[in-house]
Amino acid sequence: MVILILSFLALFAPTPSQPAHAHASTKADRETVVKACAAEFGPAIDGPNNLFEVSRYYLLEAKFDNSGQLTQLGVFPKHLFADKHPEWNETNDAGELTWAEYSKLLWRIESIQSKGHLIRRAKWPVVKGTTATRRDTYARAVLATSDVVDSGRAKNAPRAIKYFVLYFTATK
Repeated sequence: MVILILSFLALFAPTPSQPAHAHASTKADRETVVKACAAEFGPAIDGPNNLFEVSRYYLLEAKFDNSGQLTQLGVFPKHLFADKHPEWNETNDAGELTWAEYSKLLWRIESIQSKGHLIRRAKWPVVKGTTATRRDTYARAVLATSDVVDSGRAKNAPRAIKYFVLYFTATK
C-alpha cells in the first residue's frame, strides 16, 4: 500500500514548470539585451527603467516580461518620460526623426535583437491626431511606426517619424 501511495505522489506531485536553471537563463537574456543596448547606445540613463540615450531628444526603451524575455524595444521622445524625469519636460519639442535617422536607428536596434525578415507591409496607417501608425509584420516582431501627419505639412514633404516600437512576438 505504501508503494502505491508513493507511486501516486510521484506521478501527480506538483513539479516546477521550468527547469531549475530557467531563472538563470532568463536573467542572462535580460542581461544580454541590456548589455547590447549599452554597447550600442552607451550606459543606461535610467537603469531601472532600461532607458538609453539615442540623441538629445530621443531615447531607447527596452521592456521585458516577468520571465526576463525581451518584449519590446522602442525609440521615443524623452518628454514622454517627464513624469519620472521632470528635466526632460524641456525636450518637449523633440521634432521628428528623418527617414535617414529612423533607418539608421532601426539598423542599430537590429544588432541588439533581430526582427527577422518582412512578412507583410501594412496597407493602411491608423490615423489618430497628428500621427499615423503603421504596423509591419516581421518574422519575429511587429514594427509600429508613428509618422507625423499634419495639415500644415507640404504634400511632398519627406516622411517624418515621431516614434517607433518593435514588439517581439517570438523567442530566439
